[in-house]
Amino acid sequence: MATGRRGIGKFSENAVPAQLVWAVLILAFAGCFAAKVPPGRGRAFPLASGQNGIEGIALDATSVYWTAGGKVMKAPLGGGPLVTLVSHQDTPRAIAVDAGSVYWTTQSYADGTVMKMPIGGGTPITLAKGRHCDVGCEIAVNATGVYWTETRDVNIPDSGAVMMVPLAGGSVTTLAAKQEYPRGIAVDATNVYWTSGMYVSGAVMKMPIAGGPLVTLASGQHVPRRIAVDATSVYWTSEGISWTEEAIEHGGKVMKVEHDGKVMKVPIGGGTPVTLATGQDSPESIAVDDTGVYWTNSDRDGKVLTVPLNGGSVSTLVAKQEWPDSIAVDATGVYWRNRGATDTVMKFTDAKQAGPQAARAELAKAEADAKQREVDFQQEIAAWARGCEAEPKLCGFAPEAPPGIGEQVAKDFSARAVALYTKGCDAGDVDSCSILGQMYEKGDGVAKDLPRALALFEKCCDKGDPGFCEELARKYLRGDGVAKDSSRAAALYKKACDRGKSGRCIDLGFMYENGGSAARISGSSTCGAKA
Repeated sequence: MATGRRGIGKFSENAVPAQLVWAVLILAFAGCFAAKVPPGRGRAFPLASGQNGIEGIALDATSVYWTAGGKVMKAPLGGGPLVTLVSHQDTPRAIAVDAGSVYWTTQSYADGTVMKMPIGGGTPITLAKGRHCDVGCEIAVNATGVYWTETRDVNIPDSGAVMMVPLAGGSVTTLAAKQEYPRGIAVDATNVYWTSGMYVSGAVMKMPIAGGPLVTLASGQHVPRRIAVDATSVYWTSEGISWTEEAIEHGGKVMKVEHDGKVMKVPIGGGTPVTLATGQDSPESIAVDDTGVYWTNSDRDGKVLTVPLNGGSVSTLVAKQEWPDSIAVDATGVYWRNRGATDTVMKFTDAKQAGPQAARAELAKAEADAKQREVDFQQEIAAWARGCEAEPKLCGFAPEAPPGIGEQVAKDFSARAVALYTKGCDAGDVDSCSILGQMYEKGDGVAKDLPRALALFEKCCDKGDPGFCEELARKYLRGDGVAKDSSRAAALYKKACDRGKSGRCIDLGFMYENGGSAARISGSSTCGAKA
């Protein structure tokens, strides 16, 4: 199926330039910070950007620490100069801090390390090496030791472990072996807590820090992730992935993935788990203070959320974050990292005064850069429109929208794009029809209109694109946005088959063989000249 060549998808995610947002927020909120405020009354701003692959975040009384790009970094809690504590680390991941030292893990299948160095800088010390840190290796620290999880091989059941080494170094102890995919870890003065298991086999575990019996605090968890602990309870996120049998495909079962992310808690001493939040989209990192639980929904349009310790209304602190994760909280705010184009250490807090002159200069530069990008983009739109007017086959070649174009420019581009794609489609350009159909199907830049989208896909099919014939056949076969109609699906598979989709010829044959009751939904075949 043709996907078209359009560049209008990004503007709806960033209505204003990203650099301008950071600069405005730095200007507005750098300086003195009040105590953490109720949801909706604070603002988010960056403490560091361009960090090249941020992983863990940790806090002490004065600084925020993080791992990124082979380095361990820190910055003042309220913003200020960035300090590189150490560089040339082999993929540093999780991080923890105490009153005198910072600790981190490095990622490797069979040669990972657990590291330590003074918070003021100095020589790194290797506490443990030869660690299997291909996926896990989350880390926690208390007054006696450093604790971490290891996942040796996700394809081998019960191959993970929970490990410990004294703060000053020494013998590495395996506290718990044969843990299935251990992930998050937390520790207090008496016990170590962790999550393990996949899909419906997940569990929340604890055991004494000196070793002893394993206790299951919660079982039957659907992909438990990170974990936090306070004086009374253990808290964790659960991705909520499960698999159910959905349909028959040539005698086999089709598995359907279900997502229902949760934020959970259970008493430290054991008891009935309590659901604090449900229906979450990829909940990942979690933190807790004396009033609430905080977590990130770590997808491209992610959120930072909170709920009271004893449950209640879930509040969104910040939305439209890019892959947020690695959350931490203190008396002045909530911290997390955004991965992706920004790679930024973020903070949510209240603030009282404007920032320094440097922030004003950054604001002016960001404004100028944003205006120039918009001017350049509008010139590209004008050139595209002229080409489309002269030759409809060029209507499918939209310019790529720059990140963070202004809201009005985005709206103008959307309206112009619909008009030009319509012109190209009316003139018989299949690419223009396909792009326009996808816009109507998703409500991307236009009001969502599934009948209009299906009509455009039909037109693409009729114009000779067998991929759209195949896609429409699947929709009619499954009842995806349309009434189920196996006869219509068979007719569309026949069109795809006639136009060279040999795999669809096989699907059509199976439909005939089964009286139109089943068809292969996916897959390919080597028979036929063209697949």
